[in-house]
Amino acid sequence: MGSLGATRSSERTEFEAERNLLRVRLWPLLLFGGWILQVGIRLGFAAHRASPFYLPDEAGYLLAARLLAGGAGGDLSGPHGLYQGGYPVLISPAFWLSEDPATVYRLVIAINSLVGASLLVLAYVALRRLSLPRTQAYVLATVTALLPSGIYYGELALTEAILPVVVLGWLLLVHSWLTSGRLGYGVAASAVAAYSYCVHARGTIIVMVHAGLLVAVLWRSWAKKRDIAVMASVLVSGSAAGWALNGWVRSQLYPGGVTALGDVLFSRLTSVDGLGW
Repeated sequence: MGSLGATRSSERTEFEAERNLLRVRLWPLLLFGGWILQVGIRLGFAAHRASPFYLPDEAGYLLAARLLAGGAGGDLSGPHGLYQGGYPVLISPAFWLSEDPATVYRLVIAINSLVGASLLVLAYVALRRLSLPRTQAYVLATVTALLPSGIYYGELALTEAILPVVVLGWLLLVHSWLTSGRLGYGVAASAVAAYSYCVHARGTIIVMVHAGLLVAVLWRSWAKKRDIAVMASVLVSGSAAGWALNGWVRSQLYPGGVTALGDVLFSRLTSVDGLGW
């Protein structure tokens, strides 16, 4: 009887182990399926889009993408800010695939959908790191990826379509680096921070925060000085490349100059009308 009981106990243990292994293998498939579904939902909401809606913003990014794809530029000089080159680099392949404006715009929305749907996976990883059970993390990640603002901006040729993915990706890479100490994660986090700098002016804040983090880690001796030097060089060189890209886009599309956002900020903070606004 004792031998039989031990055998049954061993069989139950093996069964539980196999079931747990199946669950672990199932979740990547569920995430992939969820990502596909998210892409489909985004494409469905944007099915009616065939031309820019927000002007001149979308036109600015599309012209920069066409320029980066080897096509003609344009002249956006005037009372406009610089539409930076980081997002146009991502959508520029659309101009290689078609010359029809409506088709190009739909391809841009498709690229937005592929990137935006990745928010589901990133949110799931973040929630799991907060110790939520897999099912709860999956449900909340799905809800997060379906937030109206993310779906809406994904229908437009605007940087806001990819910013949530860029920012959350950067945060997760930073967390991975700090918890594992692996240089690869730190280098990737520095590269994403630098990319955010050439995507939108808000990326400047991410670069500053990331640089401050590197200084803090160096001061606290949480990582090797050599590793910090490598990550700092990636951040600096990547930001310099972004600055050069934005400068080239400015020279090609804004021969008459752009509106300096710093001047706008100063006016808002130092005038009665600005403060009222």
